[in-house]
Amino acid sequence: MSKMTQEERDRIPDEDFAGPHRSFPIRNQDDVEDAARLLHHADNPEKIKKNILKLIREKGLKEPETWEHEKTTHSSRS
Repeated sequence: MSKMTQEERDRIPDEDFAGPHRSFPIRNQDDVEDAARLLHHADNPEKIKKNILKLIREKGLKEPETWEHEKTTHSSRS
């Protein structure tokens, strides 16, 4: 998990947050992994996940391994 100071967090542009009230910052791959791990704490996890995926595409990052595994598991059940 990547730790950041409040000062570092305050410098992140609003558009780099996937959640409301500047929650779920996505700056790099470590942030993606952290957000995926903490997603179940969100009030609206599906909306946050959509926002995370949007930021992943914009920044050229990869989906978390756990999400990739979910796709594989779901597609093999079909």
